[in-house]
Amino acid sequence: VYMKVKVQEHAYRIYRTDANYDTRRVYMQATDIGHIGVFYDEDRFFYDNVKTGDIFMFNGIEGGWRVINPPGRFRLIGVDMDKTIYIARVDEDNNAL
Repeated sequence: VYMKVKVQEHAYRIYRTDANYDTRRVYMQATDIGHIGVFYDEDRFFYDNVKTGDIFMFNGIEGGWRVINPPGRFRLIGVDMDKTIYIARVDEDNNAL
């Protein structure tokens, strides 16, 4: 389970609880986190950075991050049970293009 917790205006933290109920903070460079999503049968976590327009995938087993969007500004719409990742291209004001 991944949780997005608001700590102040435009600042969020992500916490992960595993099957043993061990909860820990997931450290990332971004604080202005938009939408989040997870694959239900894999420990893969997704989020978008509102400031940069990048979408990241976190591997919860290995602990690695990677940017998954093409060049440009994007926002995460969500993920579904078939592991389809939905994103939208946005402008500087986060309006969909």
